[in-house]
Amino acid sequence: MKISAKDIERWAATREAQSDLPRLIRRLAVQPGTVTEIAFPAGESVSRPGWDGQILSKEGDPWVPAGRSAWEVSVERNVTTKANRDCDKRTQETDQETRQQSTLVAVTARHWARKAEWAAKRRAQGDWKDVRAYDSDDLEAWLEESPAIALAFAEEIGLSGFGIESLGRHWQSWAAQCEPAISPSAFFADRQEAKDRLLTELRKRIAGGPNGTYAIRADSAAEAAAFVCAVLLEAEDLSDLAVVVTDEAGWQFVERNPRLRVVIAARPEIAQRPA
Repeated sequence: MKISAKDIERWAATREAQSDLPRLIRRLAVQPGTVTEIAFPAGESVSRPGWDGQILSKEGDPWVPAGRSAWEVSVERNVTTKANRDCDKRTQETDQETRQQSTLVAVTARHWARKAEWAAKRRAQGDWKDVRAYDSDDLEAWLEESPAIALAFAEEIGLSGFGIESLGRHWQSWAAQCEPAISPSAFFADRQEAKDRLLTELRKRIAGGPNGTYAIRADSAAEAAAFVCAVLLEAEDLSDLAVVVTDEAGWQFVERNPRLRVVIAARPEIAQRPA
């Protein structure tokens, strides 16, 4: 399962893309221990006035600039026109001191053939500390570095692969088997100690402790898998590093994505032949 720039461009033409693109970038941008502040309204909040997003990062990475960055995101077809409009508006509204300490980032889910030329021209004007421009090709590359997020996004746009599921989808499928659906808070009512112990052990192993299988005992294998999903979904530093394998074929996805740190085998027999 691979999300291409063309897949992203097709998604950009949908009604949901305008409100969901900020959410996607927000998830991709969060790096525990590096990003110390992030504000990226999504969904119904995208109509609020102000920047589409703001991030403060200690070190930065290939996509998130170090220091403070201000983001404008779009799915409009007239990419350069929209970027110029946003840049001119934000430059006029932002004081010079703030601009000289901030990187302006323009993102589109469309293909932007002249993004490098646009960014270089705006950078040369000297209004901002730096200027960056990203398009569907950059989003494709960013998703490749975040396989758990890519899987969840693929499910949202109808591109999910066989034998592999995101934490959110697996939890929702299990929780919705009763009416009303089980909430995580109800599920953890008498399991808080087990939840804390699991998180402690997983973080220790990811930090360099012993690798291998970690067994969970429950009334059923399905409940055990659901428990781990619910625990990880509440852990910001782990939720985007984990997936669920529901069939042996799903291990192929794991093998192709070494950046994954936690893999939940939905049934014991799946865990017997891991990647």
